[in-house]
Amino acid sequence: TPKDKEAQDKDKPKEAPKALASGDLTKDYGDIVEKLQKFIEQNKDKNAVGEAALTLSEIYAEYKTPDQGAAVIENALKGFDKKNILLYVMQMRGGDLYALSNQCEKAVPLWELVANSESFIKEQAQLKLGVCLQQMGQLDQAKKWFEQLSSKSPNSTEGFSAKRYLRFLEFKSRNGSLLESGAVKSETPKETHDGKNS
Repeated sequence: TPKDKEAQDKDKPKEAPKALASGDLTKDYGDIVEKLQKFIEQNKDKNAVGEAALTLSEIYAEYKTPDQGAAVIENALKGFDKKNILLYVMQMRGGDLYALSNQCEKAVPLWELVANSESFIKEQAQLKLGVCLQQMGQLDQAKKWFEQLSSKSPNSTEGFSAKRYLRFLEFKSRNGSLLESGAVKSETPKETHDGKNS
């Protein structure tokens, strides 16, 4: 009945209004960041440390300091000796944060460990490795990962993406050779001494 519904609605707790983030880490999180850091440093339970490091890295990424988040993850990884899903998730997250900070050279070793594992997220790591290696100019290494992924998992999302990257690398290689030989002229406008394009 409508009266029963009204009575039930009155008994429901009201949702707390959501506070808007100010953009100031200390103001928004208070001493939580400091407590998480202490917990990570002092705790012996590796799983708890891993979860805390993932949480803290997310906070740092949210506040536009992904390199700090990646460093937290890497420090927490030092204590891990057993390969498990948490280890692989932490390695992926650390690599993602370094890549977000334009530090592919630091992301690659983290992703390689996952890419060479039997983890269910290894294909994601292989694709990310290829992309970062391509950005670093290590095209042969990137191609290796893309080829491996597209041949072993051709119907996966990552496999399809790897095929696209391979086509792009082939296109780039062919057109780069043509540009070097002079068979095709570059269409990039050249800047003159007065700053105008010719």
